[in-house]
Amino acid sequence: MPENQEISQDLKKNQILAAAKQVFGRFGFAKTTLDDVANAVGMKKASLYYYYESKEELFKDVVKSETDELIKELENKVFTTNDVHDQLTTYIKTRLAYLQKMINIHNLTVNSILEFKPISELLYREFFEKQILIVVKIFSDGLQRGELKKVDTHRAANIFVSAIESIATKVLCKSKATNEINYKSIEDDSLFLTELIINGLKK
Repeated sequence: MPENQEISQDLKKNQILAAAKQVFGRFGFAKTTLDDVANAVGMKKASLYYYYESKEELFKDVVKSETDELIKELENKVFTTNDVHDQLTTYIKTRLAYLQKMINIHNLTVNSILEFKPISELLYREFFEKQILIVVKIFSDGLQRGELKKVDTHRAANIFVSAIESIATKVLCKSKATNEINYKSIEDDSLFLTELIINGLKK
């Protein structure tokens, strides 16, 4: 494929993603159709199928784009301090703010949130691993500064991120609607877990 054609296709795909973010935000994931996205971009639905075969595939790319932005935001915010407690607290609050923003912007239902994870398992796994790398760095830097006891940082990070995921999932499962999601409970339990881990690892 000629280079210019590849660039043109990348630009068009970026235009589709930008339009899809707006459309999902306006109608929500459940009510959005590919026709809506095609109209927003100004192209025929048949042409849109060249880039995306389904609404789910398109939403995956929208979510990947936004999770990539979250990872950058985490990296920028978390490491502005050299204290493990402050870094983990920033990680939790930034991550939770992202979850709430995603639910509100895309008008997601609780069921769609819980159903989406298995649909895009690879995407979820990539996002999970990127979070682990951030927490590994937090623990590794804490070790180097002499704040923490010697520990398997990757194992500790994996357990920590998994536990944070479980706390959020448990609250989501209990909620019948998104306006019933107790974000404060998620934050409080996550910060309590952080205190337990830090107290256990501190010298």
